[in-house]
Amino acid sequence: MPPGGAHLWEMFWELEETRQAGWGPLPITYREIEAYGRLMGGLPLPWEVRVLLAMDRARRKALTPPEEDEDAPKITRRVSMSDYDAIDRMLGTFAEVVDVEPG
Repeated sequence: MPPGGAHLWEMFWELEETRQAGWGPLPITYREIEAYGRLMGGLPLPWEVRVLLAMDRARRKALTPPEEDEDAPKITRRVSMSDYDAIDRMLGTFAEVVDVEPG
């Protein structure tokens, strides 16, 4: 943070302490920033609000786990290697299963 922005860093972390949460961290709102400014003795300037909102977006992105790839295979159950029928069904989804005689 540049030296002239140190006050925004402090302001952001004070707002962060009051962050609401639902399924995840909710955004800091204009209303919360305005209330903070009134309570602390001075409203932030428009550019400061934009910086605070950018900091908030970055923070929420860091706090939110990445979305799962919908196309990625999902584990639905674990199968023991000794469960021949389950292995046979699993491999059969790729190609026909052929028994091979030891040679």
